[in-house]
Amino acid sequence: PHLPLLPVSGAGALPPSALECNERAVGCFAARRYAEAHELLHRAVLLDRSSPVYLANLAVALTALARYSDALDASDCVISLDPAYPKGYVRKARVLLLTNRPHLALEVYHAGLQRDPSNE
Repeated sequence: PHLPLLPVSGAGALPPSALECNERAVGCFAARRYAEAHELLHRAVLLDRSSPVYLANLAVALTALARYSDALDASDCVISLDPAYPKGYVRKARVLLLTNRPHLALEVYHAGLQRDPSNE
């Protein structure tokens, strides 16, 4: 899948580590500063492309910014990177629901449950 990395503004100093970027982005979500969260997560993914957590959080930021196609791409990257990580399926299904594709969302939820039946 295509990794949806959007241009960043370059404003302000970004943290030097992916973990720090992710932690700051989580704070941005709480404050509803989604563009800033996107920038931080974009950096986190560039620093560590092996983490499904950063990609899943990037999908959340993209969804909040109504970048649904990019959010689907990010979710697909999560699922490709770690098919056992349930948040990839949850993120993808959420976008599908927001874009009026409930049947596809249900299929994605089922696929996630097949990977991790104990996950509620």
